[in-house]
Amino acid sequence: MLARLISPAFLTVVAGLLALLIAIGVLIWLAERRTNAQFRQKPLFGIGAGLWWSAVTMTTVGYGDKAPTTVLGRVIALVWMFAGLIVISTFTVAITTNLTVNKLDASIYGVDQPSLNVRMKATMASSSASVSPRSPNSSLLTLTSTSGAGQQLSPGFGVSNSEQVGLMSRVL
Repeated sequence: MLARLISPAFLTVVAGLLALLIAIGVLIWLAERRTNAQFRQKPLFGIGAGLWWSAVTMTTVGYGDKAPTTVLGRVIALVWMFAGLIVISTFTVAITTNLTVNKLDASIYGVDQPSLNVRMKATMASSSASVSPRSPNSSLLTLTSTSGAGQQLSPGFGVSNSEQVGLMSRVL
């Protein structure tokens, strides 16, 4: 499970998120560095403060220890607040999907797979079930039309007369 969570695709998403945080941190530092004492520092420390602000804002924690005061800084903040919701939601979906796929690792390979516990005797030729892979000893009958289905689904095929009537009423 951990190998799938720390996959190249996941690490790429984390790297992209970090790059986005740095980019927003640089933007807010550039907008605020001349007028806001919270960001008025040398570039390395000022961008670090911007990175901290962008991470806290994106995660909706909002400590309030740093806040933009310029109009441009506030516009960047407003856009980043809404974008942060989308970014965090997307990141959560990526993690959840990865963990879910890990749990559902068993694959379905055909309509007559024993673990599915499906009691299907026939399918229409134009349906998706007719083109799905089957095991060599499959007894699934492919029907070309509903008109002769009752005769094709004989009791010898494992379908009783009452099941034929029920099947035809559901098909029609």
